[in-house]
Amino acid sequence: MFFTEEDKDLNQELKSNCNLIGEGLSYKVYDPQRFDKALTQIMNELDKYPTLFFLDAFGVKGVTFEQICSIADYVSKYKGELFLLFHNRAVARHAGLYKTSYRNSKDQKTAETYTQNLTNLLGHNSDLDWKPKWLECQDQEQKQKFERWALDYFKSRLQEKSSFKGVASFEIKETYNDSRPQYNIVVGSNHPRKAFGEFLNEFFCEENRLLFFEDDKSGKNHKFLTQSWNRENDERVEIIRPEIIEILRRNNQDWIMLKDVISLIILEIGKLGYLSRPKYREILVDFHKKNIIEAKELGARGNLTLDNYVRAVQ
Repeated sequence: MFFTEEDKDLNQELKSNCNLIGEGLSYKVYDPQRFDKALTQIMNELDKYPTLFFLDAFGVKGVTFEQICSIADYVSKYKGELFLLFHNRAVARHAGLYKTSYRNSKDQKTAETYTQNLTNLLGHNSDLDWKPKWLECQDQEQKQKFERWALDYFKSRLQEKSSFKGVASFEIKETYNDSRPQYNIVVGSNHPRKAFGEFLNEFFCEENRLLFFEDDKSGKNHKFLTQSWNRENDERVEIIRPEIIEILRRNNQDWIMLKDVISLIILEIGKLGYLSRPKYREILVDFHKKNIIEAKELGARGNLTLDNYVRAVQ
């Protein structure tokens, strides 16, 4: 394991924590420095081993889009995955310093430093896209819209310009009813069907479900908020149904096994853990009943199973 930490005090604390639990483990804590400064040395010391990268950049500073692409190149050759903590609100704060005119040169210079950091994260010439988008988003509701746009923009650029075969994300919430998450985890993989469509989708769905446990005032009783959980799933199903129909009509012209259709939908939507695979199956079974999809043949009991071949009805 390789760790970087720029802050000197936190770097020392990191070393102390590793000493406490790291007996028998191979690890290294680099001297205090930004990740982008240590990246070349890290890449050399990985020695072509399969690697899981977890990048917790400082807001939008500490790693560039080009460096993320270099990690994608490494993973494509030697296997592994990328997990990057995308700071939604920090992205909006940096964009917020951009104006078409400034009161003085000092304000302009400060703004240029922050906005360049954002452009470095989103990629070369990304300011040609994000600056006009920001000018459209001035009130609080629109700022949240910009945060969502920036995340989708970053993911689409990574999908298009890096060697990752799949890019998806997962919201990090403090509470289940948090309407404005502070972070998203962006995941890059070269085996997205298995990593996203199966393992990570179910993992993050379970993480989301854990938000629906609540302690009572005594702190002794831990109960699950069943009604709230069911309500959120019902709302998400209604939101996602039209998008699933569009995905099926766009991609499912040939016969595909139902379990592979579920993976296809998860990959197309790109929101890991939004619904569980069983919940997607329920939607598709309902679509079959409503003649939105058709099956080549049904299971032994006349039911639609995960191994049945289906396609969108023309």
